[in-house]
Amino acid sequence: MRVYTIQPPAVIRQLHTQDIVYSLYHKALVQRRHWESFKRPYQFIYDSYTQQKEYQFGRDQGLFWAYDRFSYFDHGDYRLMANKRASRYLLSVELPDDFGLAFLSSAWDICLNQGNLLESNWHQPEGYDWPLMFAPDAVAVMAADFRRHNPDEATDGDEQIVGTTRQVVFPYIREEWVQAEKHFRGKAIRISI
Repeated sequence: MRVYTIQPPAVIRQLHTQDIVYSLYHKALVQRRHWESFKRPYQFIYDSYTQQKEYQFGRDQGLFWAYDRFSYFDHGDYRLMANKRASRYLLSVELPDDFGLAFLSSAWDICLNQGNLLESNWHQPEGYDWPLMFAPDAVAVMAADFRRHNPDEATDGDEQIVGTTRQVVFPYIREEWVQAEKHFRGKAIRISI
């Protein structure tokens, strides 16, 4: 499975001197503002990886985050994912097929906004239908639910209603998995009024 991830120079330096680099990203998460609001969805991803991949995380180990299509980074948009002038690398990584855990990116965004994935489950506790984000038919199920609740707004196809971008998480990168690396600097986001 080919994936694309943005990493800081420290990860690249480690990849050039070590065979394997483990993610420590989750340590930085708890230092972010509003961490308490995001703790549950992130823990859900960690728990899902542990269960589905039968993997035990080390004490300080985190997950690398990637996308399964380069089209997500078309036109240099990846430069907007880093702070202005920050040095970063866009890596193309060939993961073993059973190593990465893929899920629907738009479903993940709904989880971060503390909702359930289907409008039909609005009355259920938060997280009730989150496992749907891993299902192969998640796009079709979410689009059908949207059409049921918004018949006047649902004239587009499933992919346009829900989106098909997938994120992939994995706990470490081996140097031989890296197919390409591109150095770049972050770009300012310009807002026109």
